[in-house]
Amino acid sequence: LVRRDLKIDSNNFGLAGHSMGGMGITRSAHWLTDQFSFFLPTAAGMDPLGATEENLISNFNTVYEHHQGLQDSFQVFIERCQNQEKVMAETEQKYNLNSGLSIKYYDGPHNYDRPLLKSALEHHFTHT
Repeated sequence: LVRRDLKIDSNNFGLAGHSMGGMGITRSAHWLTDQFSFFLPTAAGMDPLGATEENLISNFNTVYEHHQGLQDSFQVFIERCQNQEKVMAETEQKYNLNSGLSIKYYDGPHNYDRPLLKSALEHHFTHT
């Protein structure tokens, strides 16, 4: 509906979500890379069962910037981000390619870091 009814640049259309919204992105972004120019989950974590080469290889074709607070009460999200970085680094090395994955950690709780989010959105809407 958004693509059909609103006058937007569908080539510059991102998907962002916090907490449960971020979790949805971590579970489905690899299927949606042809629908969005960037993904921006915050305070979430990709389940290690989903952080496979098969799924992460889609990061070679898209921008995936994850924001994660280091003081998050859900410690598992930090661990999952670290695992996702590790598996992606191994995949990048295997294919000798850089991906669009970046995980930016901030010294904060489960809430999003407003300046970081604002900066990311401004960047992605002008450079993606």
